Amino acid sequence: MENYYLESKVTTYMDGRTDETLTREWFYWKDGELYFLKEMEQGDVPIQYIVGNDEHSMLYTEGEDTAVRTGNFVKGSSLPSPSEAMKGRLSSYRMSHDSKLVGKEEINGRTGYHLVFTPKEAARESGTTMDLWIDAEHWLTLKEVLDQGETRMVYEVDTLVEGIEPAMDLFQLDLPEEIEIIDQ
Repeated sequence: MENYYLESKVTTYMDGRTDETLTREWFYWKDGELYFLKEMEQGDVPIQYIVGNDEHSMLYTEGEDTAVRTGNFVKGSSLPSPSEAMKGRLSSYRMSHDSKLVGKEEINGRTGYHLVFTPKEAARESGTTMDLWIDAEHWLTLKEVLDQGETRMVYEVDTLVEGIEPAMDLFQLDLPEEIEIIDQ
């Protein structure tokens, strides 16, 4: 899948508190090069931006007086496909957990395979159980629920728009002039 917009939310329930992080992501391939933008919002915390292409990434948090630019070691064309990445992830889960396919279910208008992972004997101390819904078409995670003791984390894709054609200036951070850019 190329050229898409993804909006997701992570909700963490811990110690009687609920924290939510909203993430908006744009992925766009042009002339074989990947351009991306990620915006993360959490409560009253300033918005964090990560923007880049195959050559470099820039990280900036609203209100800060610096931004960090790093070189990218991996080109977008070298990234594993969503199905390859998911195969690796599932393989990792199966090392410590037993898995069961519950069936197909709809998550925010998309069809996903629902898998349940319970800890094997050797991993029971961690006590982490996982429910995972994988998009039937693109093999992206649509939803994931992790439970460990009194802590629960829920990741869910709210919006997935395929075939976007954004203006290229979307992938340029419009930083105030006084911001110092630190190269790493």
